[in-house]
Amino acid sequence: MGVLLMEKRKRLYWTSCAAHCIDLMVERTEDLPQHKNALRKARKVANYIYNHSWSLALMKKFTKREIHRPAATRFATAFLTLQSMYQVRQPLEATFTYEEWISCDFANILEGKAVRKIVLKDKSFWPSVVYAIKTTKPLVEVLSLVNADKESAMGYLYNAMDLALEKIARNLSGEEKDYKEILIRNGMFSCINSCMLLHII
Repeated sequence: MGVLLMEKRKRLYWTSCAAHCIDLMVERTEDLPQHKNALRKARKVANYIYNHSWSLALMKKFTKREIHRPAATRFATAFLTLQSMYQVRQPLEATFTYEEWISCDFANILEGKAVRKIVLKDKSFWPSVVYAIKTTKPLVEVLSLVNADKESAMGYLYNAMDLALEKIARNLSGEEKDYKEILIRNGMFSCINSCMLLHII
């Protein structure tokens, strides 16, 4: 249908959706080893807490808020879960060191012990969460801009993408060897080019 329309209307062009393009960039970062590690363990923690009303009530007692539940949905749900979990890191740790938790039956089952170990003793979990946030947050911010209804996003897209790449580089100490793999391995350059084409047209 798109081809037929372009044949009839010579000044009509088909381009990829900017929001979809950027969303794919965010999703591709999930293939990075540190991102996989963070997401897998975050899902385990969140699912355990939300599958037991008692542990959910205890968590809310300390965090005073929800944590986003991980789900395989679009528009950076996984990132929002990691960010939300990191924001309540200390209350979450307090939950699993609270005497009421330690003495309950949930703490003694295999799954409960595994989740507590992730939150309190896993040396790779929180650093991988921080890394995932640093390398994904700038893209999620652009995604929010593109999906905003208050103003036309296209006039800001080129600059926003440029700033996002700068932020990712700066978040990783500005060393090309640290951020180049993220851009190339996940096809960000090709996605960026498509977004820039959309902006120009």
